[in-house]
Amino acid sequence: MLIDNKNELIKGQETTIYQYLDNNIIKDGKLDFVTGYFTISALSKLFDKIKSQTHYRIVLGDLFSVKPTRRNIVDIINQKHEVNDVFNLKDDCEKAVSFLKQDNVEVKTVDKNFCHAKTYIYHNPNISKHKDNFYIVGSSNFTDAGIGLKPSANIELNKLVNGTDAGFEKAGEWFELLWSSESTKDSISIDKNQTQTCKDFLISLISDFFEKYEPEILYYKTLYELFKEDFDQFDIDISAKRDIAHLRDTVIFNKLFLFQQKGVMSLIRMLQKYHGAVLADAVGLGKTWSALAVMKYFELQGYKILLLCPKKLSNNWQRYLKDRHSVFEADKFDFFIRYHTDLFENRMNKDGMTLANFKRFQKMLIVIDESHNLRNDGSNRYQFLIENFYQNLGNRDIKTLMLTATPINNKLTDIRNQFKLMVGGNDTGFRETEGIEIKSLQQKFANAQKYFNKWQFRDDRRISELRANIPEEIFKLIDATVVARTRQLIKKHLNEGLHFPNVAPPENIPGDQIEIGKYKTIEMLLDAIENVHMTAYKPAFYMKETKAKDALEDERYRQKALAKIMYILLIKRMESSWFALFETVKSIYAYHQTVYKRVHEYVKTQTDSEVEQIDVEDESLEIDEIIADVDFDGIDEIGRKKPIKISEIVNLDAFEKDLKHDIEALKELFENLKLLDELIKNELESKPNHHSADSKLQKLIEVIVESRKENPDRKIIIFSVFRDTAKYLYDQFRQRGFDKLALVSGTENQCTYKDIGRKGKDDFEPLLERFAPETKLYREKDWAYIYEENNLKEPKNYDEWKTIIEKHDKATHRILQEDVNILIATDCLSEGQNLQDADYLINYDIHWNPVRLIQRFGRIDRIGSKHKNIYGVNFWPAKNVDEYLNLKNRVESRMAAGALVGTEVQTISKQFDQILDDKDKIITKQAAKLFKQLEISWEDIEGKAGSFGFNDLSYETFRQELFDLFSNRRDELEKIPNGVYTGFNAIIESKVHAFSPGLIGLLGYPKRNENDKEHRYKNLELFYTSIDGKFHILNNMEVLYTLREHRESKRFVPASIEKPNEETIARLKSFIDNWMKKKFGQEENDLVNDIFDGGNLKLKQFDEEIPEERYKIENYDLITWFVVSKNKKF
Repeated sequence: MLIDNKNELIKGQETTIYQYLDNNIIKDGKLDFVTGYFTISALSKLFDKIKSQTHYRIVLGDLFSVKPTRRNIVDIINQKHEVNDVFNLKDDCEKAVSFLKQDNVEVKTVDKNFCHAKTYIYHNPNISKHKDNFYIVGSSNFTDAGIGLKPSANIELNKLVNGTDAGFEKAGEWFELLWSSESTKDSISIDKNQTQTCKDFLISLISDFFEKYEPEILYYKTLYELFKEDFDQFDIDISAKRDIAHLRDTVIFNKLFLFQQKGVMSLIRMLQKYHGAVLADAVGLGKTWSALAVMKYFELQGYKILLLCPKKLSNNWQRYLKDRHSVFEADKFDFFIRYHTDLFENRMNKDGMTLANFKRFQKMLIVIDESHNLRNDGSNRYQFLIENFYQNLGNRDIKTLMLTATPINNKLTDIRNQFKLMVGGNDTGFRETEGIEIKSLQQKFANAQKYFNKWQFRDDRRISELRANIPEEIFKLIDATVVARTRQLIKKHLNEGLHFPNVAPPENIPGDQIEIGKYKTIEMLLDAIENVHMTAYKPAFYMKETKAKDALEDERYRQKALAKIMYILLIKRMESSWFALFETVKSIYAYHQTVYKRVHEYVKTQTDSEVEQIDVEDESLEIDEIIADVDFDGIDEIGRKKPIKISEIVNLDAFEKDLKHDIEALKELFENLKLLDELIKNELESKPNHHSADSKLQKLIEVIVESRKENPDRKIIIFSVFRDTAKYLYDQFRQRGFDKLALVSGTENQCTYKDIGRKGKDDFEPLLERFAPETKLYREKDWAYIYEENNLKEPKNYDEWKTIIEKHDKATHRILQEDVNILIATDCLSEGQNLQDADYLINYDIHWNPVRLIQRFGRIDRIGSKHKNIYGVNFWPAKNVDEYLNLKNRVESRMAAGALVGTEVQTISKQFDQILDDKDKIITKQAAKLFKQLEISWEDIEGKAGSFGFNDLSYETFRQELFDLFSNRRDELEKIPNGVYTGFNAIIESKVHAFSPGLIGLLGYPKRNENDKEHRYKNLELFYTSIDGKFHILNNMEVLYTLREHRESKRFVPASIEKPNEETIARLKSFIDNWMKKKFGQEENDLVNDIFDGGNLKLKQFDEEIPEERYKIENYDLITWFVVSKNKKF
């Protein structure tokens, strides 16, 4: 008789092995069987239905012979991953274990040799009719598919022989020989050579399925399933990694913290695979050193390195070049530095290197610091970069590493255009990139921007809501090309034992009351400034209007921008200091007087002359600061001169009248400011004098004096936006009796000590060495030569180092003696500098970009600080943050009213539109939230204030969080089988979602094929669906944030789930089915959009299978699942 594994083969007869065993085995028999392997659910049937026999002997042929690891064996014996089966898995496992624990069950395996036999021999000596004994031999393993418990594509064929056949005795003898053979063992050695009996090992293995797992370990199990293929990339034993092995001997790599090394390896992988990467770690996490390690890797690979940075940050990079005595001197860094403003005409040609030279390099890594400054793909700088470095490459290899820590404020295009740089400005550059496959960056980001536009103006917005509505392709793009870690992640999740100082709440100093002549409040002063219409900067509005080929050729547009910029400059300087305002008022007043005199002379004598437009080059850094948050090329356009003859001004009477009005308004401002100037000069006749008519300066002095009561040598940093303010404070402090001072403003750097060995006026490193010697000298300089020359051991700490320096290096010892304790600086020091010798920072003015304030504080809030606590002070130009924001709204309204710029025009260019658009707020709602947070705390600003950045769209934090656990508990993770579950009670005050009871799970597509021992899921999808069907999460990232938030929750699973009946199982399946219907609808819409846009990239992910066919519950395995309860109800 033939037995198949199909019920339909012979109707009316037992047609499967399971049916035959179930119907024909009776009491007190013996069942011996040999099988390659078994499944848990098949084994459970021996306990459930066929349970009265006296003895079982089982020989396993293949189960332990190939790749005998615990994980591989689990995958073989558990083939019930499918959603339709997994909810029964716990019950099956309990029965299987109960079966194996019986004394009448024996298990052996064939050692070393393959045993392909499949046979089942039943013998009962108490049976009178020998024909009721039988054996079955053929192709069927003892699995669900093999014995016919479930439909299968496998075709099995077996022969049934009863006990009267002569072959029955032979089959019994064959089994006895096999059972007693030396090659058949009752014990095995699995994983690290631990020996167990086969039976005990299987009991242990199957018991793992019904262990009551806590949410934390299954959270990590979920991460492991998602990211296990990436783990070689995070193996910190770099000697075993061929592609980065040469980094092991570099000083830079060995100076990095572990989390930085992981980031460097990820960046190298990204650059090799995608030719581009973004490092977007939060402020204070050492992006500069991480970037240097990446640069060194590619330099050693023969790449030329071009670094592009803002001019103010150039010193931060120059100090690491070879022969600069940096701590990385042995690495001999060699790279070219150019400024962002050099991306224009012939400015690349300097220091013996021309643009043509750069174009000839066959292999080049371009590193862009502050890459968000190049976020406008229509700007001249962006286009210059694309045209000269990324187009017509031939066989040249150009890679791009971008550094940024700025959150995404207004537009997702801010980041879209940075990705475009990786593919040479090509909108479809990722179309064929495996794993990303975005047909059009512009289209994909435009779709996300629609939701972003609504989200950013909501007062109650959550990052989670935004993530939930961003296309999965954007997550994949960012995950593939971005490394972005937050301080909170480093502290909370990566467990590297790094020390961060405690951050005291900020001290807030109100500045609404002033004493500047007749102006007693900021509002009064603002009234006076608003009375100035900047007429001298916009003569084109009094000329005959002509049609221009392009808006940039039309002086009206340029002058409109210039007038607005000058107005903003006045406001910002007013907020900074009376002195900075005074200097600008003097300049604007003098310029208006000059223009008025020329007009008056022309009217009187008809002597023509030119109205020379202002040269803003001297203020280029400050103007660049003003427009840093809008997509505009700055002085390259605004500062372009085009002289206008007075004779060309048609409406000369009105021009003269408006000039005279502005001169009177400026004169009033000037005279009141002059009164304060004279008062302060008189104060300085007596020294020391800690009392001043400048109320803001007076308060600053009080703050410093108070802060130094316990420690007179406390190191303090004072930041200001403007060079004039910083110079004013430095001069005032010197003349009022303060010593040990330094001023760093980029172009003007001074110190109370005279000969300090500067290489030029732009060189401020000697000043910083005196202010922060432990960091700048001891930690960031190379002293190996001193230790070697004097046969000394490397010092263990700063004090030991100082003793060595005192004996062996007189020049450096002199620097240590010339101590600087108060450092006054502009924002040229707000990025890329480690000044953690200080523990006290003062913002003397408030930058309009709140991120800059966070960056400033990051100079002292750093990993490894020696200080237990650090402190910050904010000087607000108003009574509080709310009034400050009201002041900004008033400025916006003033600009929107058009009083500054005269007649409105119909069309404007793309560049000018960005700076002139009245809808473009100075302070966005997101920035306002940051400001309000900065009033109460320096910590976790991004998370608490709803800021949005690369880290919110990258899986890197989850991947690296898993790395730490994986390094120590890898065996534990690999031991956990698929299909297991846990549960938790939802946090009521969730930061992520307002939860309803529901189900979370990880699905794998396509489902596992029982014949494929090397099965690999093509797609892994996380889901959350509420039991009422009203709420679904459709992207992986948002579910991960949910699980992370509940990671430490105690396990809670309702009794109805622990022991489910058929109704409960059907209900659980329905939750997943509802989610799939939602997901199918989303995928179907995306597919239709792709088709209408000329492509069907979506289908590539799933071998051309359309969503309707893919999103069927029977096509998926359920790998892990979590029951979400609320108030312990489900």
